[in-house]
Amino acid sequence: MADVKEYRLKSYVTGGTGAAVRAIAALRRLGRVMADWVHSEVVDVLFRAELFLDMGGEPLPMLVRIAPEPVRALQGSIANPEQIARVLTLE
Repeated sequence: MADVKEYRLKSYVTGGTGAAVRAIAALRRLGRVMADWVHSEVVDVLFRAELFLDMGGEPLPMLVRIAPEPVRALQGSIANPEQIARVLTLE
């Protein structure tokens, strides 16, 4: 296999809302397919409100590719793993 990058993703969600549940499910599906090179973390801003404020109150849910740079973000519905991979350029 060619030089495989390691990706770090962080998903910001709001509690148990429908959008949050769908986003977490999509990340789990993505993780099963790409477990060797995609590492993700889910942050519930209801329990970590300071993070939401630090982000400037961006719309949630939001998925952020932390590494490799450049940082990229996907806001709104993130329930489709193929959309996540395309928008965040997970190749």
